[in-house]
Amino acid sequence: MAIFRCSKCNHVLETSQAIGTSIPCPKCQQQGPVWDTTFFTTKLLEKYFSLLSTHTALQQQTQPAPHAGNTAEPSALAAINISNTDLLANPDQHAPLVAWLEKKNISSLPNHAAVDTTGFFDEMATIIGRHYPGYKLLLDQICFAYKKDYQVASISLAKMEPKEANALIAFCHQLHDHSFITRYIHDKKEKSLKVVLQTALQIKQFFNGQWLEWFALIQALEVLQQAGSKFSCARSLQIAYQNGEKHELDVLLLADGHLPVCIECKSGDYRSNIEKYRSLRKKLGLEKKQFIICVAGLENDKAQGLSSTYELTFCNEATLKQHLAELLA
Repeated sequence: MAIFRCSKCNHVLETSQAIGTSIPCPKCQQQGPVWDTTFFTTKLLEKYFSLLSTHTALQQQTQPAPHAGNTAEPSALAAINISNTDLLANPDQHAPLVAWLEKKNISSLPNHAAVDTTGFFDEMATIIGRHYPGYKLLLDQICFAYKKDYQVASISLAKMEPKEANALIAFCHQLHDHSFITRYIHDKKEKSLKVVLQTALQIKQFFNGQWLEWFALIQALEVLQQAGSKFSCARSLQIAYQNGEKHELDVLLLADGHLPVCIECKSGDYRSNIEKYRSLRKKLGLEKKQFIICVAGLENDKAQGLSSTYELTFCNEATLKQHLAELLA
């Protein structure tokens, strides 16, 4: 189907008219073009996310600067729905982490909007994290399609058990329901599943690895909430040392004002980053158990072996919460 939106009265309707033609608005008779639905929706989403980023930046600029020597208390989770709140997306919530880093002569630039859970990123990340082995094949194909600038990702269901295939179809329905994909096509005759991708940058970044950051953040917040801990948290936190060296930390937590935890998330190759992580752990002054490398799909025995080999803690999406519970609770 195509879509028509009147520029005069804002009336919107689906239409069978040819894309690119001009038709009169059924309400006010103003002539207007017929758009391709996917193109129109993509442009609308791009404009929405652009305006959202601008709005967030303006909010941050108008926030009063914290008084020197008056560091904000870490936030408490007791009455917060952690999957649907913007209460974490402010300078006061990040202030304890910023102060902790400053004591180590490390400057930081928090991305306040990166912990705003009012969108659907955290919900979809939780769904993926809890069922990652079953969804991995489709996720890999989506990432491959984005890398090659393809519009469609597809997989064969022919060799799958009916339960596995049905789970993937249900997952696609969830992705479509939350507008993470444009649409999906289940070809029963060919036993295949095709997914038409969104082009919005935020969605592309989500599938290319940010889903694991969202998953790790929510897992940590659930543990902190259950423990009744006070905390400060950040995601996609930019830090810089006095010598100019810069890093981005995927997830950084400060529990009860004194226990820092860093979680680095990898949904692809992690081996080339091990030395960087070892150096980063030492510069942050964290113990082995406080610096976690969460690798999606990493086998448990391999995670244990890597943790014994390097002064880092390796885990996967299934064991992350257990380690955080032992550390934070």
